[in-house]
Amino acid sequence: MDHLRETSGLFNIFLNSTGLHWSLSKIFSTSGAPNKLVSDLKQVIVDKDRQIKEGQLQLKRLEGIATSSKMLIHDIRKPFSTIKSVLNILEDLKDDPKELLNAKKDVECSIKHVESMLAEIMDYSREAKLELVARPLDPILKSSIGQILHAPEYQKNEITFNYDLKNGNMPLVDEERLVRALANIIGNAIEAITLIGKKSSGNIWLKSRDTANMLEIIIGNDGPQFAEEDIIKLFEPCFTKGKNKGTGLGLASVRKIISLHGGTISAYNTTDGVEFKIELHSSRMSDCNYVYVS
Repeated sequence: MDHLRETSGLFNIFLNSTGLHWSLSKIFSTSGAPNKLVSDLKQVIVDKDRQIKEGQLQLKRLEGIATSSKMLIHDIRKPFSTIKSVLNILEDLKDDPKELLNAKKDVECSIKHVESMLAEIMDYSREAKLELVARPLDPILKSSIGQILHAPEYQKNEITFNYDLKNGNMPLVDEERLVRALANIIGNAIEAITLIGKKSSGNIWLKSRDTANMLEIIIGNDGPQFAEEDIIKLFEPCFTKGKNKGTGLGLASVRKIISLHGGTISAYNTTDGVEFKIELHSSRMSDCNYVYVS
């Protein structure tokens, strides 16, 4: 149903729930030259249509942040409850160095958990230009894995990491953000294997190769495959399956980070499980001081 319709001898314009629509019934004047009024009107309509679409995208982003904030409020209670419990028994632990150290680790883990959830929301919500620097891939991958494996909930599982790194070039990256994005994918892989696949052990593989001016990174796991209808939804905000915690912005924030790098990310099923493919701009190893602003 049209919300607004305007008709004249030159054009038809109407607005409905899908956006602004228009058509021209007369493009040329009797002299054959482009009609100035129609030309100006066309530009106005194009500009307004773009503004409406940008507004719709912004609204969708805000809706995602609002939903994620509600999830964050729910999930943030557990780490704060842990911190509160440690504070309550701190006096009793002061003479027991071992238990005091364990309590310290619990508090640090809780803080990191909260920081991780806040970082997901920030990565998804903000627009920024990144200063990308050529960095070796191997340390970035190891930092991403280390960030995940330090969390107690991942230490009880037997996950084998397999490497097949064949890149000769270095990715152009904002290292802190990329480490966070890759850690998110790796954490999701472990949860897919253990929570959704209900296995205590599994495999994660990391591959890389050079392709023209890009560097391709593959992160795969032998957990359950994606439902075909879910693949196109994986990077949408608040889409989740098999998990009842987190912000719901994990993979949405990953896509945002990769996009800010000028790269692409996709997901698909394989005969062994699932894979995520990331493509990033790269630089030769000799250009280690190369800086690129996205």
